[in-house]
Amino acid sequence: METSQIEYKISSATVNQIKVHLQECNENFIPSLNSSVNISEYAQKIYSKAITFEAFCENVLVGLIAAYFNSEDRNATFITNVSTIKQFSGKRIASTLMNNIIDYALKLESPKIRLEVNKNNILANKLYQNFNFVQVYEKEHFLTLELNLQIKKQ
Repeated sequence: METSQIEYKISSATVNQIKVHLQECNENFIPSLNSSVNISEYAQKIYSKAITFEAFCENVLVGLIAAYFNSEDRNATFITNVSTIKQFSGKRIASTLMNNIIDYALKLESPKIRLEVNKNNILANKLYQNFNFVQVYEKEHFLTLELNLQIKKQ
């Protein structure tokens, strides 16, 4: 499968496609995703409450960013998931998806994007560093990172 065949979409994946994707990516998370969530329940929550930014190759969900744009104070977007199937890592899929969510957040005039990441997840931390996320909080092994967006006033 070539990356030129990657198709990017927003909120088109089924709950089952999300679940299968998360199961496929389970071991890419540090610690593994199923050590902290029930993957079926998490897939359902993402499907019903998040906006998903998706990368498909031949109808297979190979990359996913899920975000909540419904924070209580409306002052931040919260990314709950960033994942790419291992055979597609290193092909800039996560970077493209990150650009897509940033563009979406800017259109909604969300002033910042937040996420949590395990500080030992070197690949994920490098991705966020490349997008200028900064650490705002640390608790045990997890970092809360934030990206302040420049909202252009009309």
